Amino acid sequence: MKIIEQFFTSAKGDKSEDLIVETPGFYGVFDGVTGVKADWSQDGRTMGQWGSFLAGEALKELPPNATLENFATLASKKIAEARKSFGLTAADRLATTALILPRRHPLEIWSIGDSHYGYRLKNGAWSGCVQNKYYDSITTDYRHLVITQEILDKGMPQTQEQRAALIKLGRSCINEALSKQMLWANHPDPAEKLGFGVLTGTPVPAHHMFTYRLPDDTAEVVLCSDGLPEPTETAIDAKAVLAELLKADPLLLGKNRLNFVGIKCFVQGDGTVAGCYDDVSYLRIAV
Repeated sequence: MKIIEQFFTSAKGDKSEDLIVETPGFYGVFDGVTGVKADWSQDGRTMGQWGSFLAGEALKELPPNATLENFATLASKKIAEARKSFGLTAADRLATTALILPRRHPLEIWSIGDSHYGYRLKNGAWSGCVQNKYYDSITTDYRHLVITQEILDKGMPQTQEQRAALIKLGRSCINEALSKQMLWANHPDPAEKLGFGVLTGTPVPAHHMFTYRLPDDTAEVVLCSDGLPEPTETAIDAKAVLAELLKADPLLLGKNRLNFVGIKCFVQGDGTVAGCYDDVSYLRIAV
């Protein structure tokens, strides 16, 4: 196996909370969860950066014959130790998703969280899998409602100051929910729709860990964070999708070809417009 190409970008410069890791036994894409405490840092890292870094360190220590359960146990232990060392509470969002491709056959993808993957068969056929969590769909829909109503009432913002005020309104309406989101992390009841899997220092239940077996005639695999609305066949395609969304719908209110509605958008908190709406990690691998 070898990397064909990768694409990594962030509106936050070197503060991206995504991480791509390659080891002799695995490829991994980690998407650190953005903390509600925006000014928190430890040794220069945010909570999301610590989450993805520690999960990446666990992957580096994993033997080639390890299982997803082995990885989850090791990564959770590292994050739990960091939480204790940093004096964090269970509500603090030091956490990360994980999407891993073991470098072995039969081909399979390991997933904890809501990153995306796709694969191309030897005959050229492409399949993509988008993973979302129900909790995010609720907060996204409410943000969409509040912002859409504000635009209907006052019109589309025309200045940077007006855009900043609109983004602040959209964020403030869901902040209470986001501040308590970790209550549902790794929820033990498989029937609880609000529950979701994430590496946050607590045990990850089996129903929040997924292994996807890929067809034997798979030629390429794509792993990407949810900074893309869907997995794309190439990095050029990924950049094109972001450019298309930015031009058509910078507030990500579903007024785009994909009908994609975002919990974040291209317009930043200060009213400036970035080239992406979230951190992006994209990895394309020949298998």
